[in-house]
Amino acid sequence: MTFLLCEGNISAGKTTLVRELAKLLEYQVFFEPTATNPYLERYYQDQKTWALPMQLYLLRQRFMTYINCLKCIESGKVKGAILDRSLFSDWVFAKKNYDDGFIDEEGWELYLTLRKKMISLIPVPQITLFLDVPSTICFDRIHNLRGRKCESGIILDYLLGLEQRYVDLLKELEHMGGVVVKVDWGQFGYCTDVIYKMIEKVMPESVKDFSLETQDPDKITNQLNNLMDFWKQLTRKLGSVFNYDSYQDFKETTNDISKLRKVLQVDSSVDLSKYLITDKEEDVEAESTTITSEFDEILSENESQESWQTFLQNEYHQQEVKRKRNWKLNHEFEKKNIQILQPPLKERDLMSVLQKKPQTKKTFETSEKHKDVRMSNLINAKSVSDIVRTSLGPRGMDKMIQDGKGEVLVSNDGATILSKIKIVHPAGRMMVDLSNSQDVNAGDGTTTVVVICGSLLQAAIDLLDKEIHPMKISESFRKAEIEGQKYLKEMAKPVKLIDNDSLLKAAETSLSSKMVSQFSNIIGPIAVDAVMKITNPEVDTNVDLKNIRIIKKFGKTLEESKLVDGILFYQKIMHNAGGPSKIENAKIGLIQFQLSPPKTNMDMKLVITDYNKMDRMLRDERRYLIRMCKKIKDTGCNVLLIQKSILRDAVTNMALHILAKLKIMVIKDIERDEIEFISKTLNCKPIASIEGFVKEKLGSAGLVQEIGTSDGKLVQITDVPNKGKTVSVLIRGSNELLLDEAERSLHDALCVIRSLVKKKFLLPGGGAPEIEVSYRLREWAETLKGEEKMCVIKYAEALEIIPYTLSENAGLRSINVVTELYNEHKKGNKTMGLNVKKGAISDMWKDSVIQPFLVSSSALSLATELTGGVRYFTINFSLFIIIIIIFNQ
Repeated sequence: MTFLLCEGNISAGKTTLVRELAKLLEYQVFFEPTATNPYLERYYQDQKTWALPMQLYLLRQRFMTYINCLKCIESGKVKGAILDRSLFSDWVFAKKNYDDGFIDEEGWELYLTLRKKMISLIPVPQITLFLDVPSTICFDRIHNLRGRKCESGIILDYLLGLEQRYVDLLKELEHMGGVVVKVDWGQFGYCTDVIYKMIEKVMPESVKDFSLETQDPDKITNQLNNLMDFWKQLTRKLGSVFNYDSYQDFKETTNDISKLRKVLQVDSSVDLSKYLITDKEEDVEAESTTITSEFDEILSENESQESWQTFLQNEYHQQEVKRKRNWKLNHEFEKKNIQILQPPLKERDLMSVLQKKPQTKKTFETSEKHKDVRMSNLINAKSVSDIVRTSLGPRGMDKMIQDGKGEVLVSNDGATILSKIKIVHPAGRMMVDLSNSQDVNAGDGTTTVVVICGSLLQAAIDLLDKEIHPMKISESFRKAEIEGQKYLKEMAKPVKLIDNDSLLKAAETSLSSKMVSQFSNIIGPIAVDAVMKITNPEVDTNVDLKNIRIIKKFGKTLEESKLVDGILFYQKIMHNAGGPSKIENAKIGLIQFQLSPPKTNMDMKLVITDYNKMDRMLRDERRYLIRMCKKIKDTGCNVLLIQKSILRDAVTNMALHILAKLKIMVIKDIERDEIEFISKTLNCKPIASIEGFVKEKLGSAGLVQEIGTSDGKLVQITDVPNKGKTVSVLIRGSNELLLDEAERSLHDALCVIRSLVKKKFLLPGGGAPEIEVSYRLREWAETLKGEEKMCVIKYAEALEIIPYTLSENAGLRSINVVTELYNEHKKGNKTMGLNVKKGAISDMWKDSVIQPFLVSSSALSLATELTGGVRYFTINFSLFIIIIIIFNQ
């Protein structure tokens, strides 16, 4: 019987592999007993408390599992057994806890004593299969693929510690007489290749160079003798994999002619005496000579092989070689009417299992570790792109995201989605930063840039698989991007900022993919008017969106939203003492100090023991406040805005009473980030102390009043002196989700108009720019040669992802749509794109589906830049993380 043990770090892929190996070899699987572990989740939350109880629990459970596995093997009911982690590797986790100080000396001695006694009672596994996976990849699988709640607290340092201790464990197993087979499992693989690895490990060194390329009889005899020795040792090592419980059974079978006839699959007419295996040297020599001559005859027509592995494959699996061999044997024995029998299914050996090996992919990477890390980061970055890809376009799906506090967000904005989800992997974080960069630079196209980048990353993966150097790929992509920018400029049409119709179409195109697209006729004009009010079309080349303040108020519908030439405040007017609620020709003061009596220092205390002194103190406080309020009144101020104070109340009730008597309106708790906007709008200056409160620092407005809403009241200041510097937008909505999405949609529309102020050019939408650039780049690639040509073609193909995704999200046949678009652009129809609402290809200019030139240009540039960056810098991520850990220690 064969007893295999599968070991590896957390999330190395052990469970999946042993399940498939057991299916192929018809073995019994024994999984590690962690599913019902009552300590696991508590351990990851508080390792100091639960480390020792958990290790003792697992030690016992793994020992019992090992015993049950041995009993199953001894029963003879199964061909073999595979154990997923064992009593031996339990030491790895216990040693890590001990070294980290989670298990004390007494507990460690108890653990070692129990383990030593248990190991003395059990045999060592024949073969230990170790899945070698970098800790960084395991960390990524745990947090991005497995998603187990109990493992959410695992950090990279913990996995690195386990990886180091596994080295000592493997040495211990080899010292105890076990065979350790290491398998590179960073990119997963196939079970059949794992079996190959086991064969290669137990094969004698003398047989590794086995070859039948020579026709020298003496050399072939020696090689075949070595091959027979290999079979003898292999049956001892792998046992039931070849359907024999031991080498003794194998020898007994080959010494019995009736059994041997069944093994060799020939009928009774064949003389099998020459195949018998004996312990006598002369019999072995005679047998080897006979077999040599037969192999020499069968393989004489260029059937020689390069190694013993390919020889075994071709002898047992490759149908073409089997057909030729059978034909030759039939031809040799045709006079005796001998027919070679096919092996029965129940007597399949290892070779029949190997026949299932896929021939289309290399299972194990022969490259160095840094290539695996680079590929891992490429795949992780692309997976982030796949998250938001389904949200692209007017028919894209919204994402519902719930944070740790239970708050729910619904949006299809790429930057918003990526900023709310937790992405741990460094390459994935780069995609989030990419979306944010597009948001800052262009304001729109945050989903587009991530989707294009994901497609370029896939193109880079394909080119790397073809052994093209990363530097060559990066340089070629950069050249293709520069050419693509030229083609975009050729497509672009200039636009004048006084052309409100074109600006409105661009804003509505941006809003068409939003959840509030049905209100684009409301939000679009507000966005255009807001930007135009604070912009000089003839001079300005940028727009500061901080000068547009958005106020959300629950109640009514989005149709009630409006643009206000002034300021709106959430804060209410203080009516405690009957102060005014409406002021015309207002003189407004903005103070950053408190209207309250002076306080002692934090380390001082004032003790009053006399009632007379207390009355005196209260009178002094009152006089102090009266002097402050009179000074404010003397400047002509009738509206007072007070900044919010963290340490104490901004204004006392006594001060409010005095100000009300003086007919001064008070609005308190103004946020710090609102100060600059208020100052710019009202032309006032913030005042830090009562001594600096002078008439010259006051602002002015035509009207300050309180307006009622269905959900409370707002303060509105209109007829401000500095019209054209700032504006406010009031958004109404029936629920918070709608209000939040309307705010994000308005921001995107404002950014679209800002992009047109920066670059006064428009492009057709609907995937037209991407298809045109793709077509033109293919033409340009014909002038190139070699690897550069291949890279540019891949770059051009990657840009087709935008129309492909638009049609896919709209439920159309993507391949047909992209092909038809390509043909239209080949005819010279540059403005043809996909109108998702119509579900057909049409002229984007006529359908008013247009977008700013800056959005497409920025997306292409940023996506190309990051594609090169991921390939180079992700190689150093694992080293960077390790360096951080070392410095922290």
